[in-house]
Amino acid sequence: MTALGAFKFICCLLGVAISLYALHVEHEHEKDSNYEALCDIGPQASCSQVLTSRYGRGLGFIGPLLGEDHPLNVSNALGGIIFYTTLILLGFFDMVWLSFIVALVGTATSIYLSYILVFVLSDLCLVCLCIYIVNSAILAACYVSLRRRNVKSHSE
Repeated sequence: MTALGAFKFICCLLGVAISLYALHVEHEHEKDSNYEALCDIGPQASCSQVLTSRYGRGLGFIGPLLGEDHPLNVSNALGGIIFYTTLILLGFFDMVWLSFIVALVGTATSIYLSYILVFVLSDLCLVCLCIYIVNSAILAACYVSLRRRNVKSHSE
């Protein structure tokens, strides 16, 4: 495994860990609506409020479009775990193009959710910010991998 591959792998593991924590926060908040997560640092900086908002499931639009009970209307945190696991598997099979496309979709999703965070919810979510940083780092690493692959194939 190259250093770049190891970096992507570590970023994906970090994404899984953050997503698992987000799932934990959602679960605890479901059990007790007064639950305060470690990432709740103030009234306008509450990850539990953000993660349990309507935008915390199905990106905020799957439920209204397909129904709240639709199988695709899952927690964004669960979607994140699936996303990072997919990228890990693609890395093992050296699928550079597909990894780049998946990372691009993940980053586009982060941009959409960051817009929701700032302009709709008017909140600060530390968990969300960490995920956005991880997704950006993965996209950058996938882009570099893709460029290296293209340079290699043109030089042969």
